[in-house]
Amino acid sequence: GPGRGQPWPPLPKFDPSVPPPGYVPRQEDPHKATVDGVLLVVLKELKAIMKRDLNRKMVEVVAFRAFDEWWDKKERMAKASLTPVKSGEHKDEDRPKPKDR
Repeated sequence: GPGRGQPWPPLPKFDPSVPPPGYVPRQEDPHKATVDGVLLVVLKELKAIMKRDLNRKMVEVVAFRAFDEWWDKKERMAKASLTPVKSGEHKDEDRPKPKDR
C-alpha cells in the first residue's frame, strides 16, 4: 500500500531528556528527567567527595597515629638514653675520681 516504503521516520538519536513519542509527561514534572539526571550526577560527585574525604581522613588518622607512636618511641628512647647518662654522671660524681686515687 501507500507509504510502505518508509513506515517510520528514521529513528532520532536517543536523547534521555526528550520523552519518546506518545509519552505524555505528567504536568508537575516536565523537567523530572533533567532534575533526576542532575541529582544523579550531584549525588555521584558527593559520594566521590565523601569517599575521598573519608579516605583522606583515614589516611590522616593512620598517619597521625603512626607519627604519634613514632614520636612516643623517640621520646622514650631519648629519655631512656638521657636517664642512664644522668645517673651515670651522678655515679661518676659519687665514685672517687682517678685523680684522688
